[in-house]
Amino acid sequence: MHGELKYWLAKKGKASGRSARMHNFLEHATVCADIGCGPRGGVFDIAKYPKMYGVDPLWPDYERLGLDTANKEIKRITATAATFALPEKADFIVSFNAMDHGGNLRDGVENVMRNLSPDGLFIMHMHLRTKKQLGKLHNIFYTVEDVRKCFDSFSLKDRLFEKDPIMGATTKKRYKTFVGWARVK
Repeated sequence: MHGELKYWLAKKGKASGRSARMHNFLEHATVCADIGCGPRGGVFDIAKYPKMYGVDPLWPDYERLGLDTANKEIKRITATAATFALPEKADFIVSFNAMDHGGNLRDGVENVMRNLSPDGLFIMHMHLRTKKQLGKLHNIFYTVEDVRKCFDSFSLKDRLFEKDPIMGATTKKRYKTFVGWARVK
């Protein structure tokens, strides 16, 4: 079974309130997307917006296993960061600890930028694991230089934190954490 499904089964489809911590980024947006949102719909589990898109390649599995507890108003898109296509440009796209689960970071960021509206905002949160910290959920190793090179090619701003500024004390493991953002101009 896919490591991500094992995680959500163990949590019974629930996780700590990342949405509450991310809500301020979304309060003025109309069209929003969360990449790698998980079975609760990611940032949309506590907030409602006129148009919400949950992008996750595991939607069919979440439903099959009875884990899909997301708001039914969320339009589910079964795809990865590199392959999703929104039916309209988004004001805001967030990826919270998901783009490091697999795939190609550059392809994912490039696709996100294609799906943002003029003046749209993209925020990506990503743990940088050491090779010893890799596992079934997070199996790709990115260095600070790898991520910065990708961010620079799309004019994303970034900040590297020694400990996670969003998850804070909710995680026992300590990872260097990248938070990157960009506005389309």
